[in-house]
Amino acid sequence: MNKTKFMLSKINIKNSLTWISFRCIKTFPKNAEIQIDNSVKIGDFKHLKNHHGKYILNYIELPEDLEQRINKVLGNFNIKALRDQAKNLKNHLHDRRSSKEKNEIYELKDRIRDKLLLEDKEKNDADSIEKKIESILRSKIHPWLKIDFTESVGHLYLAARFASDYAVLVQIFNEIKKRDHLFNPNNVFDFGSGVGTVMWAIKRTWSNESVSFFNVDSSAYMNNIANLITKDGIASKSSCFKSMFFKRNFPKSDQEEYELVTSAFTLFELPDRASRFQNLSLLWNKLKKNGYLVLVENGTKHGFKLINEAREFFLTEIFNSKNTEEIGESCGHIFSPCPHSETCPLVSENQTCRFFVGFKPLNVYDWKENKNPREEFPYSYIVLKKSPKPESKLWPRLVYRQPINIPGGIIHSWLCTSEGNMINNLNTDGQHSNLLNKNAKYDRQLRLWGNHGQAKLEGSRICLINSSTAGTETLKSMVLPGVGYFSIIDDNIVTKEDVSKNFFLPFNSVGQNRAKVASEHLCELNQDVIGDYLLENIDRILENKPEYLKSFNLVIATNLKENTFKKLADYLWNENIPLISIRSFGLIGFIRIIAQEHHVVEAHPDNQLPILRLDQPFDELKNFCNSIDLNSISEAEYSHIPYLIILYKYLDLWKKQNDGQIPKNYKEKEAFKHFIKSGVLRHENATKFEENFEEAIKNVNSIIVPSQIPAEIKQLFNDEKCLKISENSDKFWIIVRAIKEFTENEGMGHLPLKGTIPDMVSDSDKYVAIQNVYKSKAQHDVDSVLSRVERILLNINKPFDYISEQEVKLYCKNAHNLKNIRYRSVSQEYDPQTSNLGSLIEENSDSDLIFYILMRAVDLFHLENNRFPGTNIELLHSDGIHLKKHLYKLMQENRINATIKEEFIHEICRYGNCEIHSISAFLGGCAAHEAIKLLTNQFVPINNTLIYNGIKQLSTVFEI
Repeated sequence: MNKTKFMLSKINIKNSLTWISFRCIKTFPKNAEIQIDNSVKIGDFKHLKNHHGKYILNYIELPEDLEQRINKVLGNFNIKALRDQAKNLKNHLHDRRSSKEKNEIYELKDRIRDKLLLEDKEKNDADSIEKKIESILRSKIHPWLKIDFTESVGHLYLAARFASDYAVLVQIFNEIKKRDHLFNPNNVFDFGSGVGTVMWAIKRTWSNESVSFFNVDSSAYMNNIANLITKDGIASKSSCFKSMFFKRNFPKSDQEEYELVTSAFTLFELPDRASRFQNLSLLWNKLKKNGYLVLVENGTKHGFKLINEAREFFLTEIFNSKNTEEIGESCGHIFSPCPHSETCPLVSENQTCRFFVGFKPLNVYDWKENKNPREEFPYSYIVLKKSPKPESKLWPRLVYRQPINIPGGIIHSWLCTSEGNMINNLNTDGQHSNLLNKNAKYDRQLRLWGNHGQAKLEGSRICLINSSTAGTETLKSMVLPGVGYFSIIDDNIVTKEDVSKNFFLPFNSVGQNRAKVASEHLCELNQDVIGDYLLENIDRILENKPEYLKSFNLVIATNLKENTFKKLADYLWNENIPLISIRSFGLIGFIRIIAQEHHVVEAHPDNQLPILRLDQPFDELKNFCNSIDLNSISEAEYSHIPYLIILYKYLDLWKKQNDGQIPKNYKEKEAFKHFIKSGVLRHENATKFEENFEEAIKNVNSIIVPSQIPAEIKQLFNDEKCLKISENSDKFWIIVRAIKEFTENEGMGHLPLKGTIPDMVSDSDKYVAIQNVYKSKAQHDVDSVLSRVERILLNINKPFDYISEQEVKLYCKNAHNLKNIRYRSVSQEYDPQTSNLGSLIEENSDSDLIFYILMRAVDLFHLENNRFPGTNIELLHSDGIHLKKHLYKLMQENRINATIKEEFIHEICRYGNCEIHSISAFLGGCAAHEAIKLLTNQFVPINNTLIYNGIKQLSTVFEI
């Protein structure tokens, strides 16, 4: 096995090598070969951010002088109109695609023709079919049009793209400068120079005033704008660059060679692949020996496609030239970003190699309307050097592939190595290296909610109000699976009654602070969890410093008084922080969730049927299934054909005989099963019953179903938050909107494909092949949805990495089960005008909802008497009378027409506000489950109140 080499900096910290380059990792594969880079000395830098392997600039602003020059050029334009039109141009440039090649169009046309001829039942004539072909072609081929850069378009481009293009070029030039200290270009050739961005980026990077610039752009207007910027917006002034030339055409007769040749955001403007390759050859010939050629495009799927096309062209046609006389002059190598010369590993996985740069847009935008002055721009690029490839291997390159940040010093990252492989590793520093064993530690729960769910849990901050038995039992069930941080708010002192019912308060803790003792003992359960406490009363916090609660993802409150509960619930509701209220009272308890809305991404439904789309198969599935002829294969192969293919074949025959309809009712499906049985015995002498056919017959009812969008998903698509996306929209609604647009366009009425298939009797080759068909289609759908997500983010001024590809993939995988739960507020419940207790009681007259109403009456009793009913045994009878009075008042206000038995009232008084450990432990476990559902957006939480009756050992959920 080939070893992957890693270069380490020889930095002795605490007598050990503890960290390495930004482009390397801190944990290596078992076959890694580690080498020391002695060129990096201890005194070279003091901070990790200054390490020699770090080339990324965090944030790039235009120099003040340059921005003033641009403002002068744009000074005669209406700012608002300019901003709106520039935004449209920016969107158009982001969505650009290269033109389809003629052979690609012909191949696509032939596939469409074959499909139409196969499905043509009406026997249309050739002209009719050709018209259909042209119509389908127009919908599938993105038209390529050359942009006419007139004077007005040139000014729009200046406003829309100068700042981002400048930042990208400064980033790339900075890398060249850091890696090649001796390089300082004296002459530069810029192909597709546009508004002259390259000149200004070079001026910032190398500060060489004697550089000669040769700019080529087919638009005379763009050349004039670039020239005008150098003259401070006044044509009669002299340029700030000493040597500068502008041409509209490529100077083929010019024999001069240049030390730096650039082509930034230009390849899209060339009509076809042949012209791109021709111009790339000309650019390479313009380059001096030891010079650099820089190619840059948008960091989109189509931009990366052009960069990779250029990369393959140089690797196969230029660098591997068989003409030995040319090799000495024209040989070269990839300088950046690739550390290798192999086929890009991301291409085979249909991924995009792109990078991001932070920049500040031009001040031509009105910052009062644009609330996000810092933006990010994605780009793909390649830097080629005209020199022999160095013998030493390059450090692995950290590529943008949506790293997952895991709390506790761990980063899940991807590296492109010098062997042309992608390596996936967990990076950690020394003090957290033991966290790499978390997979073993949390194995059982990872099977439930996965690594991404665990990451969310570990990144959560939980606040518990009152360390009662129910509260500590809830935290126990969250500390054990590894919640990141918890804090307990409680100013009570431990009493003898507390230690008798709370396992986290030992007998020797009587008289100590209850929050402190509980926090310390809870932390002993899991050393990875950080626990804290605040010796304060929640009423005083709500009055003096309620903002303290804003730092938490979730608040859990136990056994609060009614007034305090209402204040807390209203505050957290307004701050959009979920609240779980737990009440344990004798043998009765309830759990209440209060939140504006909650999004469920992974519902994990029971008995989920596979979504295989056999009734409306996609093209890739059709082509694969049609490539298998059941009549020409051996008996052994026949018995191992996956049942999915069998169902496709027989369903296709059925549809041809039944006007394109699938079997829908019981009678038709039974007939379809008999139809499949006709193919079981293929030969007259065959006696064995094929297991795959038996499996196909067994799965008819579950697999042969109409493909449709669930009603709940349609409601999401029509929700106002989905239809009206803004910069304040939640990630959930942005992705749902993108899925909606996909469904209405590329999806042709279908949600993104999940991409998984069930187990079935089959040989390995065919199962893997059909599995790859579904996986490939699912990834294609993810790419389409991701493209729409990026477009939406662009329109609302959000950075592209605001939503990761992994998040989009997760949503697409679960597109059929997405849910949005809207809860009722406590104010709605306690307001008699909006309370629904009366209607719920009418529908559930014998339910345990009676106990919830009794608990409301208990709170009113406490408000009047400053104690709970039954706490004084001598007043037990009179407490029952007073409790009944409050109960009837509550029932009258909420229009509750029900009869509550005297024994229930007596039972509540008999409890005397005692908290029984077994009841509280059950409630705590249930509450912890609901909390984890809220934190991970997995599984469906209750809506909204769970009532537990310990007498009957029954629990019921009501939407109160």
